[in-house]
Amino acid sequence: MNKLNILYIIWSLGLGGAEKVVIDLCKNIDKDKFHPTVCCLNDKGTFADELEDVGIEVIPLYKKPKFDPYIVYKIYKLIKKKQIDLVHTHLWTANFWGRIAAKLARVKVIVITEHNVDVWKKRAHWGTDRLLSSITNKIIAVSNKVKEFYIKMAKINPDKFITIYNGVDLTKFNIQINVLNKKKEFGIEPSDKVIVIIGRLEPAKAHHIFLKALKEVINSIQNFKALIIGDGSLKQEIIFLTKELNLQHNVILTGLRKDIPELLSMADLFVLSSTREGFPITLLEAMSCGIPSVVTNVGGNSELCIDGTTGIIVAPNNPKALAEAIITLLTDQNLSSNFSEASKVRIQTLFTAEIMAKKHEALYLNLLDKTI
Repeated sequence: MNKLNILYIIWSLGLGGAEKVVIDLCKNIDKDKFHPTVCCLNDKGTFADELEDVGIEVIPLYKKPKFDPYIVYKIYKLIKKKQIDLVHTHLWTANFWGRIAAKLARVKVIVITEHNVDVWKKRAHWGTDRLLSSITNKIIAVSNKVKEFYIKMAKINPDKFITIYNGVDLTKFNIQINVLNKKKEFGIEPSDKVIVIIGRLEPAKAHHIFLKALKEVINSIQNFKALIIGDGSLKQEIIFLTKELNLQHNVILTGLRKDIPELLSMADLFVLSSTREGFPITLLEAMSCGIPSVVTNVGGNSELCIDGTTGIIVAPNNPKALAEAIITLLTDQNLSSNFSEASKVRIQTLFTAEIMAKKHEALYLNLLDKTI
């Protein structure tokens, strides 16, 4: 059969879970059946080279800020040039402009993915989502919590939805490194416990709750370092709060990093203090490395992390509960080891990038078959 041309549309391939999903989908999809291309509405982004290095084209459209209807024409032209059979969009801006352009270009199948519990959306957004659902063949939710949220808020027919969990590319994390040398790079003592939190420095990640929890932790455990990995608009506030809480000797802000597998190899514990999540890639990655986790009970976290088996789940916005869980896992080596093994098994059997890609392939073929 002829290869089916898939166009993935996203804002940019920068830091974020949705961006990693697109990258892993493109790398793992069956190239005998599908030919993937990525369209970035903005620039290519920091991680575009991961795809370009394996021969997958990434095309930037450099959308103008805010309202830019000309972007529809740019996407339309790209769809026609590449003879696209299926358009798959990710995140609000791409979901909006991408669907309109795909419909105008008479693409056979239009699919979108909803990646988060988007509490920021206003009535106009929900109305638009509901309206555009009529030209959408399928809406993928990355967790059941995300699906339930969108059905309730957008009032879209549940039959439009399917849950496909995110997966992690295990080959990226199957590495051997000198942990002591990596610790030395950050000035971490060999005996120090290492806590890792990964994510954009934005309100939803609630780094302030994490820091307040560490202030409690330091009363019980002094020899630890916490790596805050990522960048964002709250960087200066986080630096200020770190100093205010007198944690500057225990907290290291690494900025945006590409060596996540190496950083995770140092970790004794992974933490998510978020107030909202979809199905976090960072948690998938940590669990695949056998790192016990402490996460908040938001979004799809509880569908991935099993409380009392692979980690500990706590209520959001509760520094004390977060601190208690962190202390428990840093001091109880047997419990931590049990969680470590269970985490690896859970990821390897249910949440790999290959499994995620296969489920997308089956959906694409099913939808395209129905349109022929």
